[in-house]
Amino acid sequence: MTYGELFTQVISEVTGKPKDQLLEFLTYFRAIIPGGNFDKQIDPDKAQALLDEIRRHPEAIKAWLKGFYSKSPE
Repeated sequence: MTYGELFTQVISEVTGKPKDQLLEFLTYFRAIIPGGNFDKQIDPDKAQALLDEIRRHPEAIKAWLKGFYSKSPE
């Protein structure tokens, strides 16, 4: 799993949208965070630990998304 796949998985779980519908969202993040680690492979155990931790905080992820969209230029 890559960080980009993990990001897409988390956003999919929080929003209920299929991962394939979130590829444009990931592309946008790649553009605004140049040099990010989106393609970097994560050790499977570390990826699972990150997912487990993030899944404990769905409301925080939703709040982050709402804040992100409220600050995004139209």
